[in-house]
Amino acid sequence: MRNIAAFFSMLMPGFGQIYNHQFGKGVIFLIAEHFNNTFGHVNQAIYLDFNELHRHVKP
Repeated sequence: MRNIAAFFSMLMPGFGQIYNHQFGKGVIFLIAEHFNNTFGHVNQAIYLDFNELHRHVKP
């Protein structure tokens, strides 16, 4: 059971807690992860990287 919860938490923080019936904690983690992705522009960075549109930094 702990392995399944750990796997769910790796997919998206909060899913493991919801799987373990810790709904309040899981929802808080889901909301925190959502704001982290939104304000950190994580999805945009992943998109640019997959499409090779990222900047190459020269030392």
